[in-house]
Amino acid sequence: MSRGGSRPKRRPDDPRGGARPGAGALVRRLQLDKDTAQELRILTMVRRGVTENPALSSLDVATALIHQAYREFEEGIEEHDVD
Repeated sequence: MSRGGSRPKRRPDDPRGGARPGAGALVRRLQLDKDTAQELRILTMVRRGVTENPALSSLDVATALIHQAYREFEEGIEEHDVD
């Protein structure tokens, strides 16, 4: 006999057990200092205005900035290898 824990899901319409609302793939969060978080908030608001996309999140903006910086890094490595 099992003890504790959530009850198993018996019927498709049974609200007990199963996945939790909002449970999806895990995203690692960055812990930003106050000034950096404020700067990211401002960049997000500006990017929302420029793209006219109110659903744009700070995570989207931070991800785009990281990808852009990484592309520049890779280009720098390729230029260095050519010399």
